Order: sequence, then C-alpha cells, then structure tokens
Amino acid sequence: MQYCKDIYNYLCDKHPNKNIYVISDQHFYHANIINYTRNNFSSVEDMNNYIINKHNSIINNDDIVIFLGDYSFKKNVIGELNSKLNGYKYLILGNHDQIKLLDDFNEVGFEDCFSTPVRINNVYLSHEPLINNSENTINLTILANEFKKFGEYNYHGHIHEKTNFSDRYINTCCEVIDYEPIWIGKTKSVKYTNNEFINSKDFYNVLKYIEDKKKINKHILLIDYIYTYLLSITNSNVNNLFCYGSFALLKKYNFLSNISDIDIGYIYDDKLTNDKNEKILKEIINNVYSSLLNINNMDISFRKNMRNIKIINFIYKFLEDKNYGGYYDVNLIPLNIYIDSDFILYSDTTFIEKYLGNMYDLPSFTTKFLNIDGDLATLTLQLLFQNIDSEKEHNILKKIKYIYNNNIDIDTFNNILSRFFIRNIYFLRVTNRKNDIEYIKNNNYMNNNILKKLPATYQNVLYELFYDKNNEFNNVYEEIQKTPFKQLNNTCKQLIKTLK
Repeated sequence: MQYCKDIYNYLCDKHPNKNIYVISDQHFYHANIINYTRNNFSSVEDMNNYIINKHNSIINNDDIVIFLGDYSFKKNVIGELNSKLNGYKYLILGNHDQIKLLDDFNEVGFEDCFSTPVRINNVYLSHEPLINNSENTINLTILANEFKKFGEYNYHGHIHEKTNFSDRYINTCCEVIDYEPIWIGKTKSVKYTNNEFINSKDFYNVLKYIEDKKKINKHILLIDYIYTYLLSITNSNVNNLFCYGSFALLKKYNFLSNISDIDIGYIYDDKLTNDKNEKILKEIINNVYSSLLNINNMDISFRKNMRNIKIINFIYKFLEDKNYGGYYDVNLIPLNIYIDSDFILYSDTTFIEKYLGNMYDLPSFTTKFLNIDGDLATLTLQLLFQNIDSEKEHNILKKIKYIYNNNIDIDTFNNILSRFFIRNIYFLRVTNRKNDIEYIKNNNYMNNNILKKLPATYQNVLYELFYDKNNEFNNVYEEIQKTPFKQLNNTCKQLIKTLK
C-alpha cells in the first residue's frame, strides 16, 4: 500500500498540459544562511533578487512549480514574493515553514500547500530526503520504506550541499542546482494521437530527462518510441503477425544493441489465396506508411517493394542536427514452419511511459514474439550459416550470451532449429541469393571456431545436434537444393512434417 498522497491527477485537472518543476530551500530573507552556504551574496536583498531572477529565467506563467520547503524566513512578505515569481506555485512545508500556511496558502499566492511529502505517480517530493535515519519521525520512516519499495526518484531539499545517497535521491536545494528549478514532467490533457507527442515541444524535454536520470541514450529512446508506435499500428487488425530481431530482444530482455530495423513476420494463411495473402501484406505496409507520414521531419521511401517482402526506409531529422535512419521490414512467410508453442504473447509500452509513470498516453502493444528457443535458433543460424563480418559476428555472440540459459531442452531446440533452417534455405532459393547459398554449402560449421566463443554448455548442445543427428542440416540443404523450383514449397512442407 502507498500512503503518500498522489497529486498527479489533481494537478492534471487544475492545470492540464503544463510543465512541472521543483526546487527547494529558497530561504528568502534568511540573513544567517549567507554566512553558511551562500557567502557569494552581499545581502539578503542581493540573494532574494538573484533567486527571483533565476526562477523567472526558467519558469513561465503557465508552468507549475512545487517548492519543497523552507521558503521564507519573513512570513508577512510571502504574498509579495509570490507576486514576483512566475508560475502556478505549490508548497510542501519544510521545518522552517509555519503550519499556519496550510490555512492561508491561497491568500499569499500558493495554489495549494501540503504538510507532508506528496508524489506524482512514483516520483516522491519531500522536504527532507526519504531515507531512514535515527532522527526520522514515524511518518517519515513509513514514507521512506514506501519510497524504497515503490519509488522511482525522491526530489528533496533540506541538505544545503551535494549528497552522496543513491542516484534515486535528487537534492533540489537552491545552492546545489544553481537556483534553477528542475523539470520533472508534464500534466496530461488529452491522449496524444497520430504521433502528436513526437511532434510536440515536450518530446525533447522528456528524452533529455530520461537520458539524465536513467542514462539511456536519446537515440535509443527515439528508436523505442518510433518502433513501439509502428508495432502498435501493425497489430491493429491482423492476427498472423509476430515481431522478431533486435527490437524484440530490447523489449523482451531489455538488451540494448545496434537496432537498425523492426522485423515483422506475416505468416501465410493457407485458407486464403495467394492474392489475398499478398493483399493483406500490402495493407499492413500502407497502414504503416501513412502513419509515418504524420510524423514531422520524417522522410520516407520504399527500400524494397516485392510481392513477399516490403521494406520502408525512413529518416527522422532528429535534434541537434542529427538524423536517425531506420527500416520497417515485413515479410510474408509462405511455409507452415511455425507452431503455437514457438510464440509468446507479450505486452509493453515505451520507455517514456514506464519511466514517467503514465504521465502520457503513449503507444503500447500486445503482440506475438518468438520464445527463447526461437530467438536462440534464429541467432545460431545467423552465426553459423550466414556470411557475416566480424562486427556482426561479435554482436550476435553478445545476444546469445545475454539470453542463453542452461535449461534448454535439446529435442525441442533441435526441432525449431531444423524448421528455421528449412525456412532460411527456402528463402535463399526463392530470392536467388547465390553467394549465401554457396557459403552454406562450403561452410564446415562443425569445426567452426565461432562455436568455441559460445558458452560451454551451449557448445555441447550444438555439437550434440550436429554430430548425433547424422548431419541433418547437410541433408536438408541437399534436399532443398536439388528440388525443382516449382516443387520447392511442397518439398519444404514435407520436410517440416517429418519434424513435428
């Protein structure tokens, strides 16, 4: 249970679509503090004017600012001070603030006043840091334990010097943050639609905030936003779809890597004609294409537009004169190589939505992903049966080591690995990729030094598969290679049936 009062919806109702800032310990008219931590000021008047000017250089009249206590040591001038400060002003009482302000807050220019810490979703705001120590009151101890369990960050004041708690505690005392209020988010108004969020002024502030607090690169956040949006668009009406590749690893396992595209598989529906299946594929890509058109600063073109493969190339003109280029890659998979147990159903949203605690209604999805056996099979086939450079080899090895565990079932894995191998060989035949076919033919994977770079237990699994199955992969390769093109689909389906 969370005892700390959540004021987010309250702020949204009063001031929708406004930026929220925090700062603490102005200590207006406190002469003695100049002798302690503010000896750069010659007088309280000098200090007061400096704080007011700094405040107004950041805060506009339609911003929300929450003061985290110890506001003024001269009580009868609070109304005058507030009249000089921009924004909608809220106060959390500090140890030097009068409890009487709870009754008089509106008369002196505050929108509201709180006697105890409050929170905005899971961001906690308090005067004293919510950390357990011997001087805590019972209430502060309870809230400190609550924050430890539920909280993302605790913005606090009270300590007029830099603190060395954890990164979750952010000291907002004036001296520590150069007297400039810190942006912590925005109130929600209406649901963003048609990518209004990425086109809004909020977007850069949000990316910078999460990059600073979570140490996630802005470009990763941008990729995550665009691809999550595209996945939500893709999954709107079609059932035979699944997501795989590097973006899937990011969402499922939180594996950060070089993500160049979002890979979507559309599984051929045998109950429909070829024309109908191809029409569905075309509808998917057209829907995504029209959605991308709604994003400002987005250049879009078709990189590939074949009957069974549709690839959209896009370049988003990002901040700071940098561009991000990506691909949307959707393939029609004509073979019945998949079974229900190959997939998991997975729901997720953007990093932004998670880290800002539902401050925005941003894209989300529920879609099918390959299970861990499917991910390992795909990566293993890329590693052993594709002509890749050393950088790609290194990245694939990193992915395998990251997601591999020792509980792999050899029979299940052999089945999925063999089926996926048939898919790959079929794909190379129908797309006439002769160089890749020759690479597989000439590649003696059983003695491949790449295997030695894998986890020891995984090496054993692969050696057992390749040796004990009488070179099953070579046999499959030869069978598909000698099959006339018109019979290729049926031959592959028969091979798959022997595995199920």
